[in-house]
Amino acid sequence: MLTADERQQLLTAQRLWLQVRDATCKAESDLYKGGDAESPAYAACLEEETRLRTADLKTIYGWVLANSK
Repeated sequence: MLTADERQQLLTAQRLWLQVRDATCKAESDLYKGGDAESPAYAACLEEETRLRTADLKTIYGWVLANSK
């Protein structure tokens, strides 16, 4: 559905997004450093950031999926 170049661009974007996601969630969980909420905060952040990214990808690439059938 995507060209080789488009797939590479998506892969590059995903790798960069992972770095941003991890840095964001570390910063958020560090607010609770040493406390019982540190790990749950990190996990909750990962879940929310992934949910948001999934929605973004559906918005960006949904037309490709819809038009490929």
